[in-house]
Amino acid sequence: MDRVAAYLHRPADTIEPDVPLAEYGMDSVMAMSLCGDLEDERGLEVEPTLLWDHPTMDALRSHLVPSAGRSR
Repeated sequence: MDRVAAYLHRPADTIEPDVPLAEYGMDSVMAMSLCGDLEDERGLEVEPTLLWDHPTMDALRSHLVPSAGRSR
């Protein structure tokens, strides 16, 4: 959440978990950067379409939590 909030230039507590991140201004450049961050910092392998396939924080968490133990 903090990383998403940083990309959106807003406090994390202002991001509703069920609102599409695009409504907060998440664009394709931010989404690609976030994917790179997840790969680099968390050792996750993510598709570049991650935020389009899982457009809300709830959807993103639901997708990432089960794969958090997997590494490349």
